[in-house]
Amino acid sequence: MDNEIITQEPAYVVPFKHPLAYFKEILKGDPANINQFPQLHLASGWDCNCDLHWYPYVHARPGLLSVGCKNNCFFCRTAEEFKGRVYYGDYSKILANYEDEEIHFMDEDFFSNPSMDRILPILKERRIVWLALTTYKNFLAALDKYGEDYLYECGMRTVELGLENVVLCRKVETHIPLKKIRIYYLNLTGLPGETKETIRENAAWMKPCSMADPVNYHNGQWYCPGLFFYPIKPPEGGRYVRGEYALTRPTWMANSLLNQDYCITDMAKVNYYCQLMYGTRMFPKNQRGNVGEYIFSDSTALQQDRALWMLVGMRVGGLV
Repeated sequence: MDNEIITQEPAYVVPFKHPLAYFKEILKGDPANINQFPQLHLASGWDCNCDLHWYPYVHARPGLLSVGCKNNCFFCRTAEEFKGRVYYGDYSKILANYEDEEIHFMDEDFFSNPSMDRILPILKERRIVWLALTTYKNFLAALDKYGEDYLYECGMRTVELGLENVVLCRKVETHIPLKKIRIYYLNLTGLPGETKETIRENAAWMKPCSMADPVNYHNGQWYCPGLFFYPIKPPEGGRYVRGEYALTRPTWMANSLLNQDYCITDMAKVNYYCQLMYGTRMFPKNQRGNVGEYIFSDSTALQQDRALWMLVGMRVGGLV
């Protein structure tokens, strides 16, 4: 086993545009620029967040009516930046740019906007079809106030809800039954305290509510590990993983998981899902072993691939 334990965070790259990146890079870190977001985004040339996560909605562009979040999740860089502050733009000026378009709203908690009674009619009038990220509590409040049918009439097609982890950080209490709007449950793998058992419980909770007709295969379905814990500050009780990318690949793993043993029961199944989601396969020589010893068997960037393979295997049941 590689004896070199990394104690300081390596240099990782996040290969997608998180809402905080839109604030820092598109808005130049100034919430006063939010009303110019549509123009600033077009000038940036960024080509991401271009769908609503399920077919046939594959030609969206990002929108932004607010920046910041009232929540203070310990793993979230938006929370670290804004400390609970939220800044709202002029929704009428912003939405005037999106008539007859599909919009992926990047607001951290869309339904916390106090102007929702006026925003929804504009979305409907301008025939905007959209996705929004919000919290379980605020989405239930919106459903209670407006109803699913009206939200659908106003163009809503997808809601992203941060589930995270049903054992270690459960942010959704129960499944929400909907008929028209699809729920994209976001889950987070590799939190402090993670084990094979917590990974399996997350998969089991998501299995009956996986999104149908998905465009992407990295979140929203029972077999998808989702994003990976990317610590804001170096935590105790775990190890950094060598590699290039953060959030889409494991960067830190808890000792609670690294100290466990594994047994490969279906290598073909693990490789099927690994290739579907991440375009990678692994062929361990030993059927049994220790999780940490396998991942850190050398000091190369393959640590990240091996960690990914282990986590997917635990998720889909091909590794116990």
